[in-house]
Amino acid sequence: MAQWIALSRTQHADHFYLPRQGYRFAVNQAVAPVLLAELPKLLPHYALGFIQQETGYQAVALLSLDGQNNLYLHSDGRWLGSYVPASLRGYPFTLANTEDGQKTLCLDEAHLSEEPGEPLFDEAGNLATTVQLTFEFLHQSEQNRVLTQQAVDALEGAEVIEQWPLKLERGEGHEPI
Repeated sequence: MAQWIALSRTQHADHFYLPRQGYRFAVNQAVAPVLLAELPKLLPHYALGFIQQETGYQAVALLSLDGQNNLYLHSDGRWLGSYVPASLRGYPFTLANTEDGQKTLCLDEAHLSEEPGEPLFDEAGNLATTVQLTFEFLHQSEQNRVLTQQAVDALEGAEVIEQWPLKLERGEGHEPI
């Protein structure tokens, strides 16, 4: 499980990050949050649904069944689908809330390195180009996440989301899931 640390120009100016190698980090992920903007790319390839959270519902793509490993992930870390959900593409970075409700760029601690890797900051103390592009992607995703949540909340308010118990048959001699 990721241990997120907030990036700091002062604390991490001389640090590097290790880019992700494939999507192994998602091996145990049964669902991936999805965004409205990516629905046209997701619909042909994923089973989509809603998961009830404490504060309402969340739109998700189903990645595995019955405790299995992520079915879209090859054992070598390659993504087997033709489209990777946006919620997975920013890793090893994410945006997290600060105590005052602001968003800050964070890195999975396992990808922080003092040894040469990809730079986090340039000589001027600004985010390195690849990190800046990732930050912009995460910022756009966050804006779309807010819109997606508003749409999901509207569906919930209209009472059109209902439970749909699924029973998957697995063939003769096997219990259904």
